[in-house]
Amino acid sequence: MNEDALFTARIIRTAMERLGVSQSELAKYLKSRGTASDLLTGKRSPSKREIAILRELLGISADILIPRLKLEKIMPEELTLLPCPACGASDVVMRVDTRAYVFCTACGMCGPCAPKVNAEYAIRQWNELPRKPIPRPFEEWHEDYGDVLWWRFPLEGPPYVGSPLDEDWVDDGYFTHWTPLPTPQSPE
Repeated sequence: MNEDALFTARIIRTAMERLGVSQSELAKYLKSRGTASDLLTGKRSPSKREIAILRELLGISADILIPRLKLEKIMPEELTLLPCPACGASDVVMRVDTRAYVFCTACGMCGPCAPKVNAEYAIRQWNELPRKPIPRPFEEWHEDYGDVLWWRFPLEGPPYVGSPLDEDWVDDGYFTHWTPLPTPQSPE
């Protein structure tokens, strides 16, 4: 069983429960009990014909039913998917149909769609969505990070800009977290 088939099986089972469709009803539409069982247990992903049937019967978008592509094969090494900008989850996947887009399995957010099946474009668009920086604990800072914004939680004032290596740094445990300094985009 692969991850794509298991992911699709969860979506199909959820839609069936929501609509009150039984496995035997699904098998009737798919013309095979074994086929329905294989799809519901994640033994395989649906065929194009089955996707069309599932779309009509259960109202599931074809985009979600089509298996993910292996990202290693479709994108350059320097492109990696950033976490979801809405919820921060790192369980994001590439979906490809007549277009490509990134989808968060945790909250359901979909990124901008590429005008064609262009995974690199879709990943770049996803990665450019604005994200709030996630505060990191003091212990995770290293001098290689250089100057950063230092915070105390709960927030009790403005951040300190600098590093613990600064001459005026007071090591009294006041600052508990840090975030990288924001880098503005170049004006066009």
